[in-house]
Amino acid sequence: MARPARKSRSSNGRMSASSDFRMRVRMYRHGLGDCFLLTFPRAGQAPFQILIDCGALHRNAAEMTALVEEIRDTIKRENGSENARLDVVVGTHEHKDHLSGFNQARDIFENEFDFGEVWLAWTEDLSQKEIMAIKKARRKAAEKIREVMRLNANLAASLDDVSSLMAFSADDDDGVGTQKVSDALEYLKERGRRRGSKLRFLKPGEEPRALKDVDDVRVFVLGPPLDPILLKSSEVTEAMKRDGTIYHLASSGLSGVEALAAAARAPDDPLALQAQPFSSAVSKKNFKKAPNYEKEPWRRIDGDWMSAFGQLALDLDNDTNNSSLVLAFEFESTGEVLLFAADAQVGSWLSWRKLNLKDGRKEMPALELLGRTVFYKVGHHCSHNATLRNNGLELMQDDRLVAFIPLDVETARKQGTKGWEMPAKPLLKALKKHTGDKVVISDASAKNPVSAEAHKAGVVATDTYIDYVLR
Repeated sequence: MARPARKSRSSNGRMSASSDFRMRVRMYRHGLGDCFLLTFPRAGQAPFQILIDCGALHRNAAEMTALVEEIRDTIKRENGSENARLDVVVGTHEHKDHLSGFNQARDIFENEFDFGEVWLAWTEDLSQKEIMAIKKARRKAAEKIREVMRLNANLAASLDDVSSLMAFSADDDDGVGTQKVSDALEYLKERGRRRGSKLRFLKPGEEPRALKDVDDVRVFVLGPPLDPILLKSSEVTEAMKRDGTIYHLASSGLSGVEALAAAARAPDDPLALQAQPFSSAVSKKNFKKAPNYEKEPWRRIDGDWMSAFGQLALDLDNDTNNSSLVLAFEFESTGEVLLFAADAQVGSWLSWRKLNLKDGRKEMPALELLGRTVFYKVGHHCSHNATLRNNGLELMQDDRLVAFIPLDVETARKQGTKGWEMPAKPLLKALKKHTGDKVVISDASAKNPVSAEAHKAGVVATDTYIDYVLR
């Protein structure tokens, strides 16, 4: 297709429809978290602006406020308007590294931004009783884990990896408020319900969404999956299909959560006594140590029960990631697709194999979009289980493919006892192969984040952000 004319601006500074790109993806370099501004030029009016997430781990209010002010100034300058209008605000899922900015920079969002529509996943619609029950169970489990680690310092020290996982759903890093991540999500809902705005809960398989007055673009919803087994799964097994549970929490039950919490308390705590397998009438002297108890430590089970905390924390993290809103932006005339997978894990990717998308009067297999993907926002900061290999990355064969990874490597390395392997080396290697070395990491410490190949593909970096421009 013919390339549009070079970029120009109207007399009031507004970006005009003659901009030299059809879409711009801006990835901010603010830390370990997601924040993307998507810009679509429109004829005779301000560009269509979409904000996908705004959060980070271990960033304070001043840092996040500076980020949001940068976004505000960009939009006001390009829109030529008094307030910064976001035509769509997307909250992909309830994790701090995606939503903390809506708490930490609340005043800026409240007073200096206009919201059009707010898009959330169907799993955030609390008018559905089953979703409300799942949310309550998940939050209760998270509260119990934090309570245990607060009450027992020795246990907390031995479960540093659990603590780092729980950071994804922790409170803000400073005193901007005591808001929890759930408060940021509720704020987005409240903004979407205001007059002049629209709150939408999106499901996979629905009719693709159009962007008002944006020619040639439609948006497909791929996740989170409607299948409860796939929704809760970071790895699907036949056993999971047989047990009929909805979430990992349901399989162990909240009674198990209570038992873990009680077991971690001080030995003389009444709640701790409830967790013991025998009553106080049964004395320890009735039991004898195995002959080699001291000489063969592998026989001991003293702390084995604590691994359940790690599994529970991991389940909570995976379950929330798998509820990510996954969006695919398609240019109809060319077939080009830009895929934003948020933190979707294996279960979500597996669901696309059977997902048929509405395409006018016919249906289109969801996996067809992967074959036409020219831009991929890599899932979960390039962790090992957030990009499927078969029926996933292997299908992305377009020579123009560019991959963006929102990641601060140093922050990831400081998490837990061994650090997080982000980016996962095997996945990063595969991404570089499939993209022809057009992989871009947002890490602000990287002096040259853009390879020559990525630059040729329309990627430009500044200290604050990295742009991908589709011309």
